Amino acid sequence: MSDSAGNGRSLANKVMMISGGSRGIGKAIALRAARDGARVVIAAKTDRPHRVLPGTIHTAAEAVEAEPTNPLTCRDGEELGAGLELDPGVRGH
Repeated sequence: MSDSAGNGRSLANKVMMISGGSRGIGKAIALRAARDGARVVIAAKTDRPHRVLPGTIHTAAEAVEAEPTNPLTCRDGEELGAGLELDPGVRGH
């Protein structure tokens, strides 16, 4: 996969953990990273809709999961641990 920023680096097969990923810049970074081939894990405290601000961790996860290049999908810590165990290249880096 080519790098969309043109700097010769690729996010393909990298795992990115993004906090604050339910809205705003965190969500934008998560979506861009997924499009660029990263395996994205998002964390956010927004579990229920806010009365004014759009988005929750659930809507952000759906958007990231919709990216065809994002194979890492999990909804809780146990699934995340199991997913990382299956990919020994991720451990210790």
